Amino acid sequence: MFKILIFYIFIFFTLNSAYADKVLIFEFTEKELSELEVRKVRGAQNKTVYSVNSNKYGNYLKAIADNAASGLGKEVKIDLNKTPFINITWKIEMDLKGIKENTKKGHDYAARVFCN
Repeated sequence: MFKILIFYIFIFFTLNSAYADKVLIFEFTEKELSELEVRKVRGAQNKTVYSVNSNKYGNYLKAIADNAASGLGKEVKIDLNKTPFINITWKIEMDLKGIKENTKKGHDYAARVFCN
């Protein structure tokens, strides 16, 4: 019975993703980067430096932070009935050393996404 339930759940998600609309949020161009809202985190000494680069997989956004913290934002309205999935690819070149994620001081991330 459990295997049948798993099979139906798999079919449900497969069919939903096959018929879901695709919404491209960011194409990684200099123009788009200049239009994003930057939010600096209180207490950060420096600004994060953002740039658009490319490699064999396409364009990507690079952020360099040295005693800096900020976020880039873009408000997009999405109909979750038409686009129920989010697909993001990350590449973190250097992890944050000495961070204890389960503490208030360790509430720091190399990358994250907020949805509401």
